[in-house]
Amino acid sequence: MAAMVMAPKTGALLNGGATEARPGVFWMGPGTHPVPMSMHAGNRKRLVTKMLKRIQESGGSPRNSVVLLEGGVSETRYCTDHEPLFRQESYFSYLFGVKEPGFYGALDLATGKCFLFMPLLPKDYAVWMGTIHGPEHFKDMYEVDGVFYVEDMPEVLAEMGEGGERPTLYLLQGKNTDSGKMCKPASFKTAHAGHLKGPRSHLVQDPHEIEAGSTYAVEHELAKYIVKIRVQVCVSAVMGWSRS
Repeated sequence: MAAMVMAPKTGALLNGGATEARPGVFWMGPGTHPVPMSMHAGNRKRLVTKMLKRIQESGGSPRNSVVLLEGGVSETRYCTDHEPLFRQESYFSYLFGVKEPGFYGALDLATGKCFLFMPLLPKDYAVWMGTIHGPEHFKDMYEVDGVFYVEDMPEVLAEMGEGGERPTLYLLQGKNTDSGKMCKPASFKTAHAGHLKGPRSHLVQDPHEIEAGSTYAVEHELAKYIVKIRVQVCVSAVMGWSRS
């Protein structure tokens, strides 16, 4: 795997509005329960373990295999520029704990390393968004191995492959049996995906989830909902991708 260098660029992202940033902790402000990022790291570890087992059972190899998930995006209210309160995509939140919109997350199955990709916003966004932050801030905040800009994702993913080979990407794909709606696979300009059904990834609560769920009624209901999810998740194999 080639060395990946995170070059500083102009632009960054607002971190959670007026909520004070607490590195290594998912926290939404006074009166809410702080959840350590180690919980999300444990979630990722369990997913990697299940993915490796699935790949081995199918006769494959984890070499050059990457799980890629896309987080939620901010929307506007009808034809206005007003943005309703953002809620993160559930599986993305489960694996990465990221609160902000427009992120992608990648897991290298061979090494277990985790990378995030964030949107690059113009400097003048700070006029109405307040303090904005760059990759190093979010690397510390979410305790991952690296943070890059979304526009650099094709190059970074290519460098995750060994021997000049393009990595196989595994995407979230399946039906949520509670809602009947389909999960949306990650997409970006260079991806051409074919879909394969895979195993369920989340059926057991982490102790931190139980703690968070028992603190407040809302968190408790959320935890119960997460546990009841029966989505067939991760895996869509990308048959090949190339830069457009």
